[in-house]
Amino acid sequence: MNSHPLRILYAGTREGIQNANEIIKHVYPKADSLYIKDQSDLVNAFDAFHPEIILAALTDSELPTAELFAYLLKQNLRVPVLLIVPGELEELADALMDRGASDYVVLENLKRLPYAIHNLVAKYHLELQDAQKYGYLFEQGLAGLYTSSYQGTLLKCNKAFANMLGYDHPDELIGRDVVDLYLIAADREAFLAELRKHKRLNNYEVILVRKDGTPCYLLENIHLAVDEISGQEVCQGIIIDVTQLVLTKQNITRARTMLTEAQNLAKMGNWNYNLRKKELTVSVGLKAICGIPADAKLNVEQFVALIHEDDVDRVFEDVMNLQLTGGKIENDFTVIRLDKRKIKVKGVHTLDFNEEGKVLRYYGVIQDVTALELAEKERSRITQELINRNKALEQFTYVISHNLRAPVANIRALTEIMKESDSGQADHDLVDKMGLSVQNLDTIISDLNQILQIKQQQNSLKEQVNLHELMSSITLSIKNLIVEEQVSIQMEVEKNFSIVAVRGYLYSIFYNLTLNSIKYRRKDAHPIIRIRCSMDSDQITIGFQDNGKGIDLEKNGEALFGLYKRFDSSVEGKGMGLFMVKTQVEELGGQIEVQSVVGAGTLFIIKFPNSYD
Repeated sequence: MNSHPLRILYAGTREGIQNANEIIKHVYPKADSLYIKDQSDLVNAFDAFHPEIILAALTDSELPTAELFAYLLKQNLRVPVLLIVPGELEELADALMDRGASDYVVLENLKRLPYAIHNLVAKYHLELQDAQKYGYLFEQGLAGLYTSSYQGTLLKCNKAFANMLGYDHPDELIGRDVVDLYLIAADREAFLAELRKHKRLNNYEVILVRKDGTPCYLLENIHLAVDEISGQEVCQGIIIDVTQLVLTKQNITRARTMLTEAQNLAKMGNWNYNLRKKELTVSVGLKAICGIPADAKLNVEQFVALIHEDDVDRVFEDVMNLQLTGGKIENDFTVIRLDKRKIKVKGVHTLDFNEEGKVLRYYGVIQDVTALELAEKERSRITQELINRNKALEQFTYVISHNLRAPVANIRALTEIMKESDSGQADHDLVDKMGLSVQNLDTIISDLNQILQIKQQQNSLKEQVNLHELMSSITLSIKNLIVEEQVSIQMEVEKNFSIVAVRGYLYSIFYNLTLNSIKYRRKDAHPIIRIRCSMDSDQITIGFQDNGKGIDLEKNGEALFGLYKRFDSSVEGKGMGLFMVKTQVEELGGQIEVQSVVGAGTLFIIKFPNSYD
């Protein structure tokens, strides 16, 4: 601040700003003040008083703010204007900030008034100092000066003017037609029309062409005068080169556009809740994420209703707890779009306090991460599929290196014996043994082919498969066996329960599990099979339980689903059933687990993704 007393101009009646004046007198006891009521007072105040700040009470109508701003603009005065407004007119004060007001203070909370005055006056003096510095630079010839005839001949210019346009000396320009210097010739006619109309133009933007052909953006103050000697109209102007500023603004605009596009690509948006106004603001980006039209209004209740019912209490509690924890909070939750589609979002939320420590607003940024999560799930699925296929390759390697070697070796040995044998009966025995080896070889090849068919059919059409109808079809196909062994199948599943899957896969899974339960039954109890199902938004869980012999998982658990793995030699089989079950479950995107107690039965737990949901 300067050493002289602060000069404050009050616009309005003394009563309108009485409270403000008392606070100012306390902070600035030596301040000079002047009260004005009308336009004539305003003119006299600037001629004699030279105020450093204007305090205008927005409630007073004797001096409309529009006239105040118009006068300051017309006189090119930069004196700061600080509005004093009641709380109910705060929105109007916001609008007046765009028309020329420097700041505003709410009448009901004048504690910020001394702080606002100090900042505005300090800024005003800095601007005055800058103006003096620029004036000095202009006097030193850094600004371009020129005079041209109204018709367009350049009569004179200084070196700075010539240098701005890429010329070394003014003589290269003097005498030329000014219109030749314009990037667009029609701009010269528009310029002259404005100058003729107003006689004086301030901060007029013009684009000329440099000597090398590049555009030069200039800011010009010019007036239309009469030459004292010739009596002809001349244009006298002062210009500054603002090319770098214009190009920087263009770069900033491009950067903002790119940022907006990046945010759109990133599917981000923000929200803001003003506690004093109890007003929610939602960005266009966030509306787009939620499937809401850009021009739609959204209140708090409608915004909260977009959050999934399973998450809404947690999210609301997170935001409310910000007042206790401060800082910010991050969370993940599900949003139900206007079109009822579910999306996964990630939010970062925070809040602002006033000087008294009270919360002013809550706000945050929300990003749609549905695609990212789906991509992560797909990556995990592909990784798991590669792991499974690698295991399958290991199984095939084992089959080829062990199971195929024995029958092939037998065939070769029998062939050698036949070559050396002379007995007809012996030949028949050898042929029978060879036939058995060939049959074993054919069985192994058929099993391998069946497994390969599963891999080839993984993209078969999925459909709604009713579990009751599926089990009815299976029990019908093995009806004689079920009757003979007195099998009880208990379906603890709703009649209309369906799964989206490849029907053939699902049939094979339950067929093999059912046959296994019957084959490995206990001798002292009739087979009982219980099937249970449950479903949530993401997963379908099926429990297939029997009361059979059970499996020693500690001994055989790791190899349970292996190809050609058998653990009970008292029952006929090849060790293909559970391998096929696991393979088909995984091809449907599911998982299978097993729980078993020897002598008490086995429970297979199958989990499928809820594709229908």
